[in-house]
Parts: sequence; C-alpha cells; structure tokens
Amino acid sequence: AALGVLFIGASFLYSDYNLYADPAFTKPDFRGAVAYVQANRRPDEAVFLVSGHMSPAWDYYAPGSERTRLPDMDVLDTGRVLSYAVADDLARAMEGKTGAWLVLWQDEVIDPLGLVDELLTRASADAPQERRFWHVRVRHYPAIPLSTAPRFSAQPSIQQETSVRFG
Repeated sequence: AALGVLFIGASFLYSDYNLYADPAFTKPDFRGAVAYVQANRRPDEAVFLVSGHMSPAWDYYAPGSERTRLPDMDVLDTGRVLSYAVADDLARAMEGKTGAWLVLWQDEVIDPLGLVDELLTRASADAPQERRFWHVRVRHYPAIPLSTAPRFSAQPSIQQETSVRFG
C-alpha cells in the first residue's frame, strides 16, 4: 500500500513539475500579445491574424476589435496554406489604412513562405518592428503610405529577368 501511495504521489509531483516548470507545457501568451497591440494600435491600422484559427483567443482578450483572419478559418487545416492569392485579402483590409499589425502563431504551418510578411514589408515605407511573446510574435508596419495606395500583387515579382531559352 505504501508503494502505491508513493507511486501516485510521485506521479502527481512529476506532472506538477511539468505544468509549472517545463516550457514545453506552457501556453502561448495571447494575453500579452493582444494587450501590446491594443495599447499601441492607432485607429487607422489593420490587424492580421496568421493563423486565422487564433481568432477565438484574440476575440476573448479584445472583444469587438477589428481583425482579419488569414486564412479565414476556425480550425487549423494544413490543406489551406496561404498563396499569393492572399494579396486580395490584404488589399481589401488595408483600404484607408496607414499601418498594419501582423500577429503570428503557428504561421510556419499556414504561411510557410512568409508571404504576408513579404507583401506588407514591400508596401511599408519603414522596416517592420517585431516584439516576441511566448509562442506568439507581433510585427508592426507603421508607415504604409496612403498616397501610393499599396498594391498587393497576386503574382510573385520577378527579381531578375533572363532571356534564356530552354528547349
């Protein structure tokens, strides 16, 4: 009986250690990330959530706050990886906006090429500023000029044209 009680007690201690001390068992810091964005966001800035399935956490900490889910889904689906077609969603959400916030969580699954970051970086006049929270990253693009009306291309830009013929 004593060995059984000792085993159960040791199991509880081990699981409590994992819960409170092992970083592998910690939760993402959505509260800190949302609070940071809400405290520093101007009314003329858009918020993009990559992955879109983090919206329940966003809505819990910032109810009624405007955000755009990329992609617009409730459950993680590895079959819905972002492509350059996301440019249309960015263009719609950025109408009349002069800045953007990009909240990244599990983005390596949904946006493995970093297309959203690339498109926003190209449109921004200043380099993005990044702040990291536990398992969540926040990037701010403070200056997207309205005068140039940012255009998000649904096709990748050609970096170096060539005149080589294959065949």
